[in-house]
Amino acid sequence: MSGSMWRALRTFIGAAAVVLLLDVGLAFQAKPPAFLHVTTVEVKPSMVVEYERYASQIADGAVKIGLPQQVSAYQVVLGASPYTYVYVAPLMSWADPEAFMTGPQIVDKAFGAAGARMTQAGRASVAATDIGIHRFRPDLSTNFSLPAESPAFASLVRTQLVQAEVGAYEESILKLKAAQEQTPSHPPVLRFSSVVGPANFHTSLQFFNRFSERDTWPSTTGILGGMVGAEEARRVIERGNRAISHREYWVLRSRRDLSRGRRGG
Repeated sequence: MSGSMWRALRTFIGAAAVVLLLDVGLAFQAKPPAFLHVTTVEVKPSMVVEYERYASQIADGAVKIGLPQQVSAYQVVLGASPYTYVYVAPLMSWADPEAFMTGPQIVDKAFGAAGARMTQAGRASVAATDIGIHRFRPDLSTNFSLPAESPAFASLVRTQLVQAEVGAYEESILKLKAAQEQTPSHPPVLRFSSVVGPANFHTSLQFFNRFSERDTWPSTTGILGGMVGAEEARRVIERGNRAISHREYWVLRSRRDLSRGRRGG
């Protein structure tokens, strides 16, 4: 994998993290997780079938040994490599990862000697992996709520910030949040920031079941303009934009068939 492709993969890691809330919403409606632990896997294009077989074996093994650990799976469909898979687990505290079991540990315990062969075949299909941890930001999130059922898709905006401008960017987001929450029926926007992995990344998420739903989403300029006027809205947006070093837009698809702790759907 080239250096530029690897940097793109590392950038992708945090973006998918936020989507975990869609699968664990029922469990965490009262108190969402403080952090999300994200493992991102870049699969060799010629070995997708082999990789998904291994991922399914891990999920089956977790069921077989009664592993309570919740891990939700997603796959990129727009904006980045479609051979990228993301596995996300909620963290209520920094102690939680101590109880985690890795994929190889799961299949070894569930399937014995056959587990080693499964892992060997699965690892041969992987081009690269990485791990990141991201903090949920309720102070920056708009109309926080979680759906009763996991939506099919998630729209993500992944933003790398200039370190000296992080504060200015968050100030602009707070003004946008205030305007969004004064807009009737504005859809929820969940926001996160990186704490382990590439620094100074903010991620926002909106979820949907059909692409046509996106036609109803109001524009940032229109929302801000309606609250503070066109001129002040322009200044707020420009100040936030000056803080941006890099930005990407992605769409992810839920892969509940590869998830652990809740299968099917």
